Amino acid sequence: KECPELGGLERASYLLANRLVGEGVPPCAQGRLVYNRETIPVLISRTVPGKTLHETFKANPNPQLDNKRFSQMALLSIALVLEDSKPDNVMVTQTGTGYQLSLIDNEHILLPPFIKRNGKDVLNAKSILWCMDAMHQPLHSEVVQDFASLDIEEVLFQWLSSLIGESARVMNNHGGLFSPEEADAFACRTERNFFQKNKRIPILLRPFFQQGGVYELYRRLKKMQAVCKTTDATPLAILQAALPPLVAELYRGVLRQRLPPNERFKSLVKDGYEWDKQGVPVSVMHTQDVMHTLRIRPKDTVSYTHLRAHETSLHLV
Repeated sequence: KECPELGGLERASYLLANRLVGEGVPPCAQGRLVYNRETIPVLISRTVPGKTLHETFKANPNPQLDNKRFSQMALLSIALVLEDSKPDNVMVTQTGTGYQLSLIDNEHILLPPFIKRNGKDVLNAKSILWCMDAMHQPLHSEVVQDFASLDIEEVLFQWLSSLIGESARVMNNHGGLFSPEEADAFACRTERNFFQKNKRIPILLRPFFQQGGVYELYRRLKKMQAVCKTTDATPLAILQAALPPLVAELYRGVLRQRLPPNERFKSLVKDGYEWDKQGVPVSVMHTQDVMHTLRIRPKDTVSYTHLRAHETSLHLV
């Protein structure tokens, strides 16, 4: 993918997913391409075999899912508070135990569950997974055991430490993919994108989070673990405990509807998407909206201080 707007956050979501559930999010890395003397940031991702969930729904509105993978992806989508987990951002691979789901395009992470739009509160935590009947089914026992046994403090420490290393690899004057000057130009770019000539976009190479966002992630993960230790925990119970109660209430409402998951999703998130001619939802949350929501300026993602690993101690307990 050329000129990814939020490549640092996509990489961050993969690294955290790998530590939390171990699979279901394809590996990705940022790279540098020079073409006709122009430097172009790229995001390199492993291809996931199969079809998108959007394509699968056309032939099978209620596909039989692999329970273990669904459990993993449901936990991950709740932990990350995904904003754009729509059907065409979910890949489906058919196996002997049912359809296995993989999440792609996960750069809109750790955002508020609700945002203000046109003077009213709008649901911002949007996931097709939460509209599926499997939300009522107990989580897979192996997934529950693995997740409940995680040392959350250590997971987040290692994750943040890896992000520091990633930041240094991507941007520095001594062997990094990009110099700080290049990163600043990408973040504050006003020139036309080479590959998307009519689109002017900032390109943010490093991950960034809302102030207090990592602590909120920690609290959310601990709440999720507490529910996992109860008998027959379901994804819906996890959602209820981990996010503001209104989120689960809204999704519980559409789950009561005798509709296919895709129709439930459309009815719930209509204020957060526009639909193209093929019926594919297109998020109205763009990079500038993400920055505004988190109260971060593009140049802040370039100029923040490199931390040493020992300075990432979370002091959470």
